[in-house]
Amino acid sequence: MEIRRESGKIPVLAQIGSIISGTTQAEYLIPAFSGALRNLAGKNATALALCNKADKLEDYESSEAEIIFDELFMELDAYAPPYCYFGARIDNLADYGFWVYPWDDLRDMVIDDGGVVIAPPYCYFGARIDNLADYGFWVYPWDDLRDMVVDSDLSEFMVGHYGNVLLVSERGNYTLLYSENGELTKIWAIV
Repeated sequence: MEIRRESGKIPVLAQIGSIISGTTQAEYLIPAFSGALRNLAGKNATALALCNKADKLEDYESSEAEIIFDELFMELDAYAPPYCYFGARIDNLADYGFWVYPWDDLRDMVIDDGGVVIAPPYCYFGARIDNLADYGFWVYPWDDLRDMVVDSDLSEFMVGHYGNVLLVSERGNYTLLYSENGELTKIWAIV
């Protein structure tokens, strides 16, 4: 899953997290999905037309509602960040949003795409930088981490690498980077 780029810029992607929770009823989901798509779509005429259709919908149990629901689902999924999906959370089917795939799938997808998965030792044990009372294993701060990867045995690999790099801490924090000949760009992080 290559980062979709336009003229060297990273495209608009959804934030990872919930859009609506506590329901599976179309009368609540369709307006929430439409609102989320409208916020992401910018000037995308096709997406905005779909939002307008959804906003005019009156019968949420009709076949038209099913079609609009499916179309909203597909459109929103197109805005999912790399290695994420739009849909219900795996552990809570009444919580819809953008979610990172489960670890085994995520690891395999990154590797299958020619990416790299970097787990500890790029982590430290101690207090979190933003919360000194929270001890555990953490990925190093971004500037330190970038320098460590460039200065490490991976530096030769990273210099010639174009693609995704997934950093994983022992506590399960994920950071997805894009490497372009050794230049690392942070795409998203789950901490």
